[in-house]
Amino acid sequence: MRIFYGNNATAGRVSTLLSSSSSSGNLASNVLHPFRKLLWTTGTSTANEYLEFQFAAPVSCPGVVIWNHDFTTDTLTLKANSSSSWGSPPLSGTLTVDTVIKGTFTSSPYQYWRLEITKPTAGTIRNIGALMLGNYYDTLQEPDYDGYHEESIDPSKVTKGLGGQTYIETLDVYLVIKPDSSGISATMKNDLTTLCNTAGVGGQVGVQVQLLTELTEVIYARLRAMPKFSVSGFDSSLR
Repeated sequence: MRIFYGNNATAGRVSTLLSSSSSSGNLASNVLHPFRKLLWTTGTSTANEYLEFQFAAPVSCPGVVIWNHDFTTDTLTLKANSSSSWGSPPLSGTLTVDTVIKGTFTSSPYQYWRLEITKPTAGTIRNIGALMLGNYYDTLQEPDYDGYHEESIDPSKVTKGLGGQTYIETLDVYLVIKPDSSGISATMKNDLTTLCNTAGVGGQVGVQVQLLTELTEVIYARLRAMPKFSVSGFDSSLR
């Protein structure tokens, strides 16, 4: 299981955000907001678009994820450098366009990060809803054979007035997922504790349950609660 966490692309961490263009009402700063439906929308004057994230100090971003986008035949490149110079930066990698765009890199800390987008035409409009530039962690073992649980929650409210009129407040359905792992090592337990302490219950995380088979989608999520650990046996291997 892979978990993306520690997003640096937030309003509290980015010192300056530059963009090639923005449509009225959908500014580039929207990608720094945790709401996925708050979009950055490009303009129509150039095919070469970009978002440049400038930090007060170098940050490491080995994991990147993009949700709520409408890229198709576009080319996306993630770059990083110690200055705002993009001719031949030390880090430059192409991102594969998918329903959720994701990429991992061997990354040193850099102060300047840039997402470059080449649209099919200048007049094409593109959108990004949520973007994570941060860390990722591959768990040392997968969830148990029957250890993945998924529940749909509909928080919509239905009330009935005194006269019998029914009122419905329709809200978005969301998922609650619970991956259980038993017999994990002390190392994995400590890794997960560090990860969850970094993310907190209010931070963005991306959860990819399986890397290669069925549950490969990176789910945009937050922690509902901090993890719970219990000792089920005491011997040389089980903790």
